[in-house]
Amino acid sequence: MLKQIDQSISFIIITYNQEEFISDAINSALAQKVLPKEIVIVDDCSTDNTYFVATEIISKLELEIPIKLIRNNVNLGILRNFVTAVDATSGDWITGCAGDDIADENKVETLSNIIHKEDFKNIYAIGTAFSIIDVKNNFVCNQFYNFDNLPEFRSHFFHGAAFAYRRSCFTFFKKITSQIQTEDILLPYRGLLLGGIMLLNTVTTKYRIGYQNISSNYGGSYFSLIKKMLKIKESDLLSYSQRIIDLESINIDEILKSKIKNQIQLDILSAKDDIKHLQKILDFYNKKSFQNFRILIASNQGKKSLSNFKTLLKVIIYSTPFKIFSFFFKSKKINGSKSYIKYSDEKYLILTIKDYFK
Repeated sequence: MLKQIDQSISFIIITYNQEEFISDAINSALAQKVLPKEIVIVDDCSTDNTYFVATEIISKLELEIPIKLIRNNVNLGILRNFVTAVDATSGDWITGCAGDDIADENKVETLSNIIHKEDFKNIYAIGTAFSIIDVKNNFVCNQFYNFDNLPEFRSHFFHGAAFAYRRSCFTFFKKITSQIQTEDILLPYRGLLLGGIMLLNTVTTKYRIGYQNISSNYGGSYFSLIKKMLKIKESDLLSYSQRIIDLESINIDEILKSKIKNQIQLDILSAKDDIKHLQKILDFYNKKSFQNFRILIASNQGKKSLSNFKTLLKVIIYSTPFKIFSFFFKSKKINGSKSYIKYSDEKYLILTIKDYFK
C-alpha cells in the first residue's frame, strides 16, 4: 500500500564521518508514516565510509519518492553543508535530521498537520521536543519545552536537532557568511522576523549524545570542553552580526527595529566578553603561569562568585600532574545533570518578535 506523500515537505540528512549511524538516519526518513516529497542526503566529504554505506543502502531500495545523495568535494562545515542540502530541495518546508540522529516515524506527519492549517499560516519555523539516546541507541530521556519562560533572545530558541523551516527563511535574506558554524542561532530568529515560530511539545527526533556532534558537551576533558565552547562562542558572535544584517531586510516599524538592533548589540558585547574569559582560561592551560592565574582571578571579579570559583578550581586541578583529581570533575552524562528543557502541559507555544519587544 502506497503511503501518503506531502509535496510541501522536503527531508534533508546532513552527515560527516557517521558510517556507524547513517543507515539508521536514512531508514528513519523512509519509515515516515507520511512521506516527504523527497529526501536529500549530503555527505560533507567524509574521511570514513559514510558515503559508501549510504550509496549501498539507497541502491537496494524500491523507492516511492526521489532520494538524492550528494558528496561535497571538500569539507564545508555544518552550516554550509546544511545550506547545500536545502538548495538541493524543492519543498516549501524543510525538515530532517543529522546523520547520527533518528527521525521518529511521526516527524513529517506532525509537521504536515501544522503547516496546512490556516491558524498557523504565519509560522515560519518549528522546533519540537526530542528524545536523547546514546551511541548504542539506548534511551536516556525526553526533553520538552517549558512554556513558563521564553527562550532567551540571544539563544537559538529551539534545539537544532528537531527543526523545520519554511524556505523563505533561506531565500528572503542575504547569504549567510561562511565563517558561521551552525544554523540554529540564525534560522529561528529569521522565522521570528518573518512572522513567528512554534515550539511544539511533540517528540519527533532521537538526538544522539556521546559522539562527535558539535553541541555534545558530555565526556572528554575540561580543557577540550573549553576549546569547544570557545569555538562555538566565536561562531555565535558572527551569528549575532548576521542577525543585524538580516534585520535590515525586514520592513517593520522603525522603533521596533531600533529596539531589536540595540539588544543584538548588547548580545555581541556579551559574546565578546565570554570569548575573552574563555581565552584567558585557555591561556592559563597553555602557559600555566602565576601571572595568567592572577589574570583569571581578576577577570572573575564582579561576576557570579560560586560559578567562577568552580571554574577556577577545575582549571587548577586540570593543570596539575595529579590526574587522580580529575576523576571527580569529569563531565556528567545528561541524565545526571540539569535538563535542557522541562515538561509543560501545553502542547505548543507560538512566539513572535513582539513577545520580546513590547
